[in-house]
Amino acid sequence: IKIWMNEFIHRRRMEKAIQCEIGRERRSKTQAFITKHVSSNGREMDQHPKACNRLPRKEGVLYSKLRANNWIQCQYFQHRIEKADSALCRKYDKTDDVEHVMNECEIHTDQREVLKLRLNHPGKVMELLASNDATLIKEFAKFLVQVSDKRKDIEKKIKEASLKSKELDEAIA
Repeated sequence: IKIWMNEFIHRRRMEKAIQCEIGRERRSKTQAFITKHVSSNGREMDQHPKACNRLPRKEGVLYSKLRANNWIQCQYFQHRIEKADSALCRKYDKTDDVEHVMNECEIHTDQREVLKLRLNHPGKVMELLASNDATLIKEFAKFLVQVSDKRKDIEKKIKEASLKSKELDEAIA
């Protein structure tokens, strides 16, 4: 029994060690994302801008998820949780991650240009994540809601189209 217990304890320790490694790897990817986009002004890594506390709930949640690189409307995230077949953008052969959606994706060019004009910001949209300015954060959060709503509409249309094609296939058969 002692040998069996020792083997069992050793196996459990190994499983926990593997889980910790997976968690550390995930945190390190998020930490790298935050380092690249959020901490460019020298703030602490996990510091949340105070202006975010005044945002409406939907905008605040989207802003926080974007800062943590866990924005659920991206194909990259959907693929990571095994809800999408591919992590590629629908328009490009690029990974559809947060950076692509905010800076490059053609689907959101209109919203991105309006945001840049409103804020008089010539650079990339992701650079706005490092800001502490309350008005800038509020406008950026509104932009996130627009992008999120547009992505949800696209997903809804795709699902409707696939349902119609299934119905046609069933009618033909």
